[in-house]
Amino acid sequence: MDIDEIIKRVQQEAEQHNFVEKPAEIKSVHKQVDKQFISKDHYHVSELLTLDEDVMVDTLYRCILKRESDPAASTFKQQIVSGILSPLDLIDNIRYSSEGCEKNITVKGLRSRLFLEQLKRIPLIGRLLRVVIALIRLPNFIKQLDQLSVTQRALCLALEHKADNVALEHKADK
Repeated sequence: MDIDEIIKRVQQEAEQHNFVEKPAEIKSVHKQVDKQFISKDHYHVSELLTLDEDVMVDTLYRCILKRESDPAASTFKQQIVSGILSPLDLIDNIRYSSEGCEKNITVKGLRSRLFLEQLKRIPLIGRLLRVVIALIRLPNFIKQLDQLSVTQRALCLALEHKADNVALEHKADK
């Protein structure tokens, strides 16, 4: 196995673990997939929150309201971009609009996430809740850091090996 193959494998593994930024062409494919988001009768809030901001409103209209977006959607888009509306609030607004209630699409976990977000806004309770959530997430965070460290070491070794090969090729050319 040559060094280029090792680097390629390490990059692929890092991408699988979301350690590296995806190239622009991969992101554009991701956006196209969002436009074809599978229409079904129930979703989990976490799957809807993975949508890119620039396609979120249109995709939520297709998923929850079962139709294409209308001129009112542009207001939602502006509110998302400006930060007036959080993605969680957007999902709530669309799901519990009169039209959303008629379609009756289930979004599991939405109410509990909204409740947690409201608790976070209360000064003392919010701080305590953030600490508890951080402690709960800590083992997963440590695991991701360990994986990142392994990936970084592998990349460093691969780059050192590549540098050695380039140096040897340079000496051989002389």
